[in-house]
Amino acid sequence: MIKINQSLIIIGIATLLVSCSKDRLFEMGNPSPIQPIDSTEKLIQINEFLAKGSQLTTDLGNASDWIELYNPGQKPLNMKAGEWFISDSPTDPEKFELPERTIQAGDFLMIFCDDSNQTTSHIHTNFGLSSNGEHIALYHKTSTSVSIVDSTSFGIQTEENMSNSRVPDGSLNWVYPSIPTPGNPNQ
Repeated sequence: MIKINQSLIIIGIATLLVSCSKDRLFEMGNPSPIQPIDSTEKLIQINEFLAKGSQLTTDLGNASDWIELYNPGQKPLNMKAGEWFISDSPTDPEKFELPERTIQAGDFLMIFCDDSNQTTSHIHTNFGLSSNGEHIALYHKTSTSVSIVDSTSFGIQTEENMSNSRVPDGSLNWVYPSIPTPGNPNQ
């Protein structure tokens, strides 16, 4: 009879999982890997978002949750159609395909999260942001992989018309509650 040391098996499985997840993240039901993008390649960031009680009215005439992207680079970034996605679901990285846009160096791109799924003079996603908290991620897709460019998670939003923002723009420092500055430098 062979005796198996269960604690050694558990340690071995945990070590295997850590070593596998260090280089690749796998989405449930999706055999293709989601790879974090190298920080030296990060040309665009989720810079600010508002998930409760927005007073910003869109071109459709409704007040909407929103996400602001920021180009901290020294060059314009051409976001080609079919390559850039934003999602509030870790299991669906391609939830909303961003239309082609160029974001100038030091400039912002507004995305309205109002479930209308259309592009007019504004970009309107097929999802809203939950004031109970969730995850937002920006992805870049190539012919061989999907990479996480930037992501953030947030908890319950307690304040109406107050945003979560990086202060200063593009920094690692998130501030909540923050006075919303959609399309403008954060304060």
